[in-house]
Amino acid sequence: MSLADEVRKNPLQYLPEKSLLDFWIFQSGYSLRYGMECHLRDDGFGGHLREFEFWLRDKYDIKRDSWGPDRIIDSFSSSNVEAFENFFALREEFLQAMEADSKNGPREVHYEHHDLIYILKSARERPAMYFGNTHFRNFYLMMLGDERAFTDLGLVQGDDRKIWVEFKSWVEKNENKARLGRPWHKIISYWGGSGERALELFYKWLDEFAATIGQPELFQVPQTFWQRYRKS
Repeated sequence: MSLADEVRKNPLQYLPEKSLLDFWIFQSGYSLRYGMECHLRDDGFGGHLREFEFWLRDKYDIKRDSWGPDRIIDSFSSSNVEAFENFFALREEFLQAMEADSKNGPREVHYEHHDLIYILKSARERPAMYFGNTHFRNFYLMMLGDERAFTDLGLVQGDDRKIWVEFKSWVEKNENKARLGRPWHKIISYWGGSGERALELFYKWLDEFAATIGQPELFQVPQTFWQRYRKS
């Protein structure tokens, strides 16, 4: 059973809510980790994800633009839940149409192996390249996908993962500032306000945490997204 089928069966086991846009970003994080560990996996479309986008555009008579299948389907749905259901119905319709061509087999993309620190630094420079925009929620969903893939692959936790776990605990211990506990991402979302501000706060706290473990430059990059944005 593919990841898509598993999520369709039990969406809340994987996602914060039943939402196509959430699933799309979660899956991107999952697939990215698989690729960076040099493991191949089915994309849920028998290797024909790109063809699905073209098929979908033909179906809705939409010309080529910057939006992917998730945004197209969402725009024709009345709610997050309906978009989620519509996606899987369309996926089934597409796969049936492609069944005759299945002998060609899936086509996979290969990536170089990179650890989690590399991902965090790269997303700091170009967040939209990794999760579509500059919102912390999308970052969190991407990380959920990455963590699920790491578990499914049975990988051994290295120093990068240990630091990530320590950071989340550090946020929950030092930045909650409330009598009752909250998970790290809820704390960042609460104090960060809007999606972009919360992502910026995340990296600010990540630097503060890095300093506490004696590695203040661990997550630094030549120029962050916000530095480029404020110069323009």
